Amino acid sequence: MNADHPKHSPPNAKAFTLIELLVVVAIIAVLVSILLPALASVRKRTKDLMCETNLRSLWQATLLYAQDNHDRLPPVPWTSAAWSEPQHNQSFWVDQLVPYIAKSLQIELVPGKVDHIFRCPYDGTWDGWGRRSSYMVYPELAQNGWMLTAFSQPSRTTYMKDVIYLWHLDPISMRGCNISFLDGHVEYAPGSRADYWYWE
Repeated sequence: MNADHPKHSPPNAKAFTLIELLVVVAIIAVLVSILLPALASVRKRTKDLMCETNLRSLWQATLLYAQDNHDRLPPVPWTSAAWSEPQHNQSFWVDQLVPYIAKSLQIELVPGKVDHIFRCPYDGTWDGWGRRSSYMVYPELAQNGWMLTAFSQPSRTTYMKDVIYLWHLDPISMRGCNISFLDGHVEYAPGSRADYWYWE
């Protein structure tokens, strides 16, 4: 009869010591500290690109609107009611562009399907404000439905920004805003220049 004997690990097998484990944890912590800023930067750039894409989509829809309306920009009447309750004013502008956004994207016009185009990914105040757009059109251009041919320097004339509030333009991302110009290009402006409508 064989007696039971306790099993022993081979003499060359090694277990992790506490110091070795702490070294591994420290290495992982260093790697995480290196990767997190990079990941944050990637997320920020992704949001920036999404916002730029939204502005370009809105501009394409604006051009399609102009083609159907004698080369005029979509009018957004700035009445006393619009200043006190901007959500009504924005609804008027949004409703004009929605069918043209669907047309430019070559998708079926379904209620709510293109709403994301009107929302900047940085916009954390969307819910509860009664707003339908993160973007604001230059009031003087929107009020009367100007003709596109009326501007001699479209590359220096801003048309739309990702800003909120009417009395003072606050960039949605707090650090700055994206701006589309009448020639269709999009630029980023730091917060100190977010309140400018005419570009130098």
